[in-house]
Amino acid sequence: MSLCRRLARHPARIGAGCCVLLLAGTLKLWFSSAGAVDLRRLLAPTARLAGIYTSTPFTFDPQLGYVNHQLQVIIAPVCSGFNFMLIVLCMVSFQGLFTLNRSPLLWKWLLTTPLLAYGYTVVVNTIRIILSIWLFEHRVTFGWFTPERIHRLSGILVYYLMLLLLFAGVNAALKKYRNAGQTHFSLFLALFPLFWYTGITLAVPLLHRNSYTPAFWEHSASILCVCCVLTVAFTLAGRLRQTYRSPGKSKTSHGQTIDPDS
Repeated sequence: MSLCRRLARHPARIGAGCCVLLLAGTLKLWFSSAGAVDLRRLLAPTARLAGIYTSTPFTFDPQLGYVNHQLQVIIAPVCSGFNFMLIVLCMVSFQGLFTLNRSPLLWKWLLTTPLLAYGYTVVVNTIRIILSIWLFEHRVTFGWFTPERIHRLSGILVYYLMLLLLFAGVNAALKKYRNAGQTHFSLFLALFPLFWYTGITLAVPLLHRNSYTPAFWEHSASILCVCCVLTVAFTLAGRLRQTYRSPGKSKTSHGQTIDPDS
């Protein structure tokens, strides 16, 4: 069954999908002018958890964000992980949209997804911040990889790797609701993390920029390279796991091997 026919059979999915996209678009528009005070609900728990790791507290500055003067580290509004939260919101919501058939269950899924997106973002962003602090303290750099590039690449790596892990976890949770007719969407769904991550971090900024600096193109290339490599590795790992879990032959009670298709 094609994607269009599948959606036509469940008009509630179209409405739910439009609601998700409208919410994500509204939040993205709001974020473009949000400051440290507006994003405090995301910044505060991240700063608190990072402060436990560093054993030195972060103090809030309405203009800058959360500042650790001793370590000379700032968790600014751009470090809030807001875009990652939107990515998680959209990806998990549409995973449910393409899997769940019953409307009550679908709407429950969509109502709980923002809470998941918020909580997961705080955890993942804290990991990213702690890793960045560690790299900064140890002055990790070699050749072309300056501290700034190391910081950017480590952030992309953490965000996208954790997005892939979340995707796999949600996929496993939805497995019992998936029927045989939905197997055709396996490849389509497998590209969800790449689609949503590059869409929100690259496609949206491309549409709103009037000029593009070399730094922007370098940042875009970094995202594409890291995401594509991790997507291929993640997909191959999944195929290998399926191969070992579903061998072509099975053993009889006498230890002989038989081909189940014979």
